Amino acid sequence: MLQLPGFWLTFLYYFAVTNLIVAITVSQGMGIDWQDKSIYQLGVFLGLIAGLLGAKFNRNITINKAFKNQKTLVKTLNQSLAEMGFQAKSELDDFTVYEKSKLAAIFAGKVFVKIEKNLKCVTITGRASVIEKLNQIFDN
Repeated sequence: MLQLPGFWLTFLYYFAVTNLIVAITVSQGMGIDWQDKSIYQLGVFLGLIAGLLGAKFNRNITINKAFKNQKTLVKTLNQSLAEMGFQAKSELDDFTVYEKSKLAAIFAGKVFVKIEKNLKCVTITGRASVIEKLNQIFDN
């Protein structure tokens, strides 16, 4: 099965990067000594906010949906992803990988789709912000 970063790894990434940016920016920009604890207090505070927001919207989640008609599913899926700017680009294991154009892909991530014909089930994995939109489309 495909393993992508979940909530905690995404949180840690945003938390750590924000702390680093705050420490460098505040110490260099304001001329405050690296050993001043106020830099780290501010970094932790802003890191918690950035970590929570980043983890909420950019963590990877997976949904599994049953389908009755594969052609309808593929059409709806391709149309929905195209409206969001995603196109099928490659294959990875049993997954079709959907990506945006090169520059947009940096910020949007990838969407992985696996259609299991014999089980009449589709597995979709990607960033929470994209997968939650797809989930709403399939639930309607």
